[in-house]
Amino acid sequence: MLPYGILTKGVPGPTVRIVVTDGVGAFSPALYTDGRTPDKGLIGAYITAEDQTVRYAFAVNPTQGANQVGHTITAGSNIVLDGAAVIREFRFINDVAQTAGVLQITPFYEI
Repeated sequence: MLPYGILTKGVPGPTVRIVVTDGVGAFSPALYTDGRTPDKGLIGAYITAEDQTVRYAFAVNPTQGANQVGHTITAGSNIVLDGAAVIREFRFINDVAQTAGVLQITPFYEI
C-alpha cells in the first residue's frame, strides 16, 4: 500500500537526497527529465523532510527570521507536488538558520 498522498500516476524515478542550507534551493534541472527515458517529463514529486523543519514557497524565495515567508514541512512529514509548473516554482531553505535539514525527493515522470 502506498503512503497517503503519494502520487499514483506516472513512473517513479530514483530518489534524490538534498541537504537544505541557509541559501535558497531549488530542484536541479537534471531532475526535470527522466535520465532513463529522456523524453519523459517530470509530472510530480513526493518529498519527505528529515531531521529538521524546512521552509518552502512557490514563485518567491522563502525566508528565515522574524518576517518569515513560506510554508513549513516538519521532520518526518511529506508533501506531494503535482505538475511540472508547480515543481519549477518550488523553493526551499532551512526554517531555522544553521540547522541543515534534508529532503528526500522521489520524482514522478510521464508514462
